[in-house]
Amino acid sequence: MSCEHCIQGVHHEGTPEGTYTDIAGVKCYVVTPSGEYDKTKVVLYFCDAFGFELVNNRLLADDFARNGYKTIVTDFFEGEPAPENLFEDPELRAKFDFMAWLGRHSPAHNLPRIKGVINALKAEGVTRFGATGYCYGGKMIFDLVYDGELDVGATSHPSLLSIQDLEKFSSRGSIPLLINSCEIDEQFGSEKQEKAKELFKEYKAGFSMPYFEGCTHGFAVRGDMSDPKVKAGKEGSFKNTVEWFRKYLPVSYTGDLPVRTYVTALSCGGRIVSKPMVDITTSTYEHLWGNWAIGLVSICVLYYDWLLCLGDEIELIWLRGKRLSAASTLCRNMQFVHFIATAFIQVTTGVVFVLRVHAIYQNRLVLGAVMFVAAAALVMAIWAIVTSFTVHHSPDIYILGMAGCNPVMRKQEAMRFAISWAGLSIFDLTVFLLTAYKAVRAHGKTLSRLWYIFMRDGAAYFVIIFLANLGNIVCFLIAPPVLKGVTGLLTNVLSATLVSRLILNLRAASDTRSAATDVATSNHELQIISPTSPTSTRELLFAHDKCELDVECYQPHVRLPTPIAY
Repeated sequence: MSCEHCIQGVHHEGTPEGTYTDIAGVKCYVVTPSGEYDKTKVVLYFCDAFGFELVNNRLLADDFARNGYKTIVTDFFEGEPAPENLFEDPELRAKFDFMAWLGRHSPAHNLPRIKGVINALKAEGVTRFGATGYCYGGKMIFDLVYDGELDVGATSHPSLLSIQDLEKFSSRGSIPLLINSCEIDEQFGSEKQEKAKELFKEYKAGFSMPYFEGCTHGFAVRGDMSDPKVKAGKEGSFKNTVEWFRKYLPVSYTGDLPVRTYVTALSCGGRIVSKPMVDITTSTYEHLWGNWAIGLVSICVLYYDWLLCLGDEIELIWLRGKRLSAASTLCRNMQFVHFIATAFIQVTTGVVFVLRVHAIYQNRLVLGAVMFVAAAALVMAIWAIVTSFTVHHSPDIYILGMAGCNPVMRKQEAMRFAISWAGLSIFDLTVFLLTAYKAVRAHGKTLSRLWYIFMRDGAAYFVIIFLANLGNIVCFLIAPPVLKGVTGLLTNVLSATLVSRLILNLRAASDTRSAATDVATSNHELQIISPTSPTSTRELLFAHDKCELDVECYQPHVRLPTPIAY
């Protein structure tokens, strides 16, 4: 038997989600849907010559489970599948005795073993079976049908089939049959394809034979995703199979994202691999647009507020009658980096807050304490990221794939990131308390004014950030996979914005060096007022009504909108 393409292919990359178990003495790879599913129906996955040891087969089985079907991959080859290094080594392929290997693992030898698995599953309550077979596995579907073991079958580029097998199935078979065929196939070529069309023309149970131009035998499992036609064939054959099962083996299921598509890349070892990405369905596009829109709004809020308060920050923190220090220069540089590198928003915002506290205290002990808290928060965030990557190497994989450029997370991994928000909240609280303490300690005359700021802005900050963090955790827990963590950036921006505002307001309320100014107001408008004295400074004022002039300390009251305006 000639089957050059039976032992060729490309590795696909990903981490399988199923487990191994023994069923009726046969080792099986089993993967179950993540949500509620119909436990009376099972899909039997019959592998090609490389068995479930080839990760491609396990990843494909995982995709069937994502569509609501408990999927079981049986071990046909008893620990002796075709070696995977045949993919990259033409000389090894030439030496590999395929016929001798096949003699040790013939379909006739495996048929009673598979029947034993089916009987064991029936004893557990399974009543209906679908089967999908690839290459070698396609023959098994034909052999099982005659004994009434299957309810629906689907195969892609089947091997070992004869014209007699097609004639027997078309006359004696009673289940719907799908065959995904291709252009170049020594095992199921044009002659057998045309014969199948002829024989199944009047087949009443249901028959379909899609044809994928530009694809070769093995495309549905081991295809090279760098070839657009092969990529379309692999994804199309899977889609056809899932739709075939949904038509003839329907299940009610609401779970994770449906199918995965693939992007081709070079691995570290130089071999071509295909990495899985989540299929971009209509609902996924909607989730992605929501994700991007919330992220864009969050960034705009952050930088709009920072630019709005830039004058206050320069006057109340950096310009204190002395030359700008290297720290202030670094701060402004970091703000610039922050502006153009939003991916580092937490780190750069934290650096800004540390420098602000240092500028107020000018004390190394205080600086060290704040940096310690910041480092602890950073370690928590790094822990969440590192462990999310580390978990890819364990059987309990939490990442489903990618949608667009967005990770698609399960709840277990999402909780890792939720923990990191606790560190950020502790850091924000530390900055707030240090700034408030300095203001109260240094400016006793304005204690009543500071208390007003505490009650107004402090309450607003903690209520808003608590609700934002709560919403973020809820989002991690119950949102669809593409939207898990979507509120993270908004929560981060609210935290940075409100703490920044609070620091500036406290400094403004406690500052006794400002001269009197004339104040012009308008409802909900920002105005810059020219000073009436050469020593006056310009004030940025939000006002609902006319601002009052405090004659005793020559400090104009800085009025902000009520907390709801935040």
